[in-house]
Amino acid sequence: MSAAAQSRKSKKSAQAGAQGVTLRPARPGDLDTLVALEAGAFPGDRLSRRSFQRLLKRGHALFRIAEQEGRVLGYGLVLLRGQSLLARLYSLAVAEEARGQGVARLLIAALEEAARDEDRAYLRLEVRRDNEAGIELYRAAG
Repeated sequence: MSAAAQSRKSKKSAQAGAQGVTLRPARPGDLDTLVALEAGAFPGDRLSRRSFQRLLKRGHALFRIAEQEGRVLGYGLVLLRGQSLLARLYSLAVAEEARGQGVARLLIAALEEAARDEDRAYLRLEVRRDNEAGIELYRAAG
């Protein structure tokens, strides 16, 4: 299956699994919520409040928030570098109560599309070897 076809399939399944979830760009007013979400999602190796502040102001970061009825369920962050064809999925976090509902897949599909809109042809990521759920998620997303 081509990468474009796989991306369309991933996006359709993400939309079906995350009913009522909307996506929007992150805003500086989301800072406290992002810090709390990060603390709940990762036992260590977290983005600091200062890092979030810097990333929210960067012009070369794609930062999306998933929410439902005004409640933030997760976020995804992709970094862009100059005129490179490469984008980097830097962080993805979903609130514990929203896991398994397609929020992460929806965020990934939206970030892939946003990266393509910025003329990026490749999306790279790193994931810890012991993050089995993350590895399965990224494999399923292609």
